[in-house]
Amino acid sequence: MPNPRIQFRIPTELFEQLPSNPNERSHLLKRLLEEHYNPKKPEGELADLKVRVEALERKLGDGVGVRSSSFS
Repeated sequence: MPNPRIQFRIPTELFEQLPSNPNERSHLLKRLLEEHYNPKKPEGELADLKVRVEALERKLGDGVGVRSSSFS
């Protein structure tokens, strides 16, 4: 199975924002390319958000360092 490589030039200010570890940098770039070319379906994103909201609601219900406030 082929293991293709890709090389390209980017502006210095972008390069400086990348992780310094080459493995971390590769994983980040791979993840970004995957997200760009294989975006999540809205249903999947909605399911992810529901899980996150439920987790937050559980934390709020437990009263873990959270004060209730009014936004009115």
